[in-house]
Amino acid sequence: MFTRIKSLRKPLYENAFYLILSTAVMNVLGFLYWFIAARLYSDEDVGLVSAVIAAAGILSILSEFGLGISLIRFLPLSEGEKGNEMINSCINVCTYASLVLTVIFIAGLDLWSPSLISVRRNIMFLIFFLIFTPTTTLNSLTNHIFVAKRAARFELIANAIRRPLSILLVVIFAFVFNSAYGLFVSSSFSLLFGIILTIVVFIPKVQKDYRFSFSIKTKYIKEMYSYSAGNYITKVFLQLPSHIFPVMVANILGPQQNAYFSMVWWTVSIINVLTTSISNSMFAEGSYQEKTFRKDASRALKMTIFALVLIVLLFLIISDKLLLLFGRSYSENGATLLRIMSLSVIPWSINYIYITIGRIEKSIGNLIKVSVASAVTTVGFGYFMILKMGLNGAGFGWALGQTIVAIPTAFYVFRSFILMPRK
Repeated sequence: MFTRIKSLRKPLYENAFYLILSTAVMNVLGFLYWFIAARLYSDEDVGLVSAVIAAAGILSILSEFGLGISLIRFLPLSEGEKGNEMINSCINVCTYASLVLTVIFIAGLDLWSPSLISVRRNIMFLIFFLIFTPTTTLNSLTNHIFVAKRAARFELIANAIRRPLSILLVVIFAFVFNSAYGLFVSSSFSLLFGIILTIVVFIPKVQKDYRFSFSIKTKYIKEMYSYSAGNYITKVFLQLPSHIFPVMVANILGPQQNAYFSMVWWTVSIINVLTTSISNSMFAEGSYQEKTFRKDASRALKMTIFALVLIVLLFLIISDKLLLLFGRSYSENGATLLRIMSLSVIPWSINYIYITIGRIEKSIGNLIKVSVASAVTTVGFGYFMILKMGLNGAGFGWALGQTIVAIPTAFYVFRSFILMPRK
């Protein structure tokens, strides 16, 4: 018993604990944020802003170039000035790329997302979108820095500050603006505040003598490129579908239906906290201790899968009651979708775990194959099923795509880790 308790103090579990707690805080407070938004703003406003935030997420993923994952891999081995320059180079490259992609996206809204054209017509909306997208990119990048330095507690602190601020602002702006613009600004301003706090205060606490500068050391970017390139492709195809779906729903079914979809999506993300947190911590620890990684990972994954099954069963039972928190219209339109999406968490988690293992083992080719297959099947099935079945079709398309890909990945994960004999 004491051995088990002592094992929980290992960096893998300690970092995972803070990541789980951080993501839990972010998701619970995010749930509260959208609960308040659904009560104070119209369904159309909620759906529009959800699609705008999803679009910013797409641009963020494209502009990170896989450098966040590379920092987890290389930053633990880069102390002092090299580590500082590596961090600043990644921050600046991602920021500039994000700004360029955002300008291109706004210019072509008529072509790829007509439902978001209001962003371009409102100058203040436009300005805050130009701010929001790069800060979204930096938020992901800086979280990877904390994971790499085994200091996920600072991610927790940043989220515990930023999220309550966004909740306060969403209430204030509901009375000041009473529009989608006010809802979006509340999220944008709080995220910007959190990024400034992270770069100025928190990163120097985990990276000795760190100070932000606008310099870009191309030698470090090139050093990480061969590793980040494969992970970039993997991350793009792995994460893009979750951001494409809200935009796709908004364009096909309209902002109001996207409001129902987005609240279901946000609710399901609470379940995903367990898988992403354990997996990210497992990846960071595998970068430090490759020899003992398999044994620790086996124990962690068994705990994760057991907990996931229990949580999914609970969501299947309380789906309609849970969505009543947002309002009766959300429960009536989204309860079935929430049950479908809850079931999809199991195959999605297996695929995510497989990707994490592949990153540690540097199996870049397999990562690309799995992430591309997952993206193509989920978005493809999702698109056609939305056209045929409406809102619930989005859930069936997502679940079907994840399940098809999870069949071969589950075999590897269970054979190599879950059923691995004790040594």
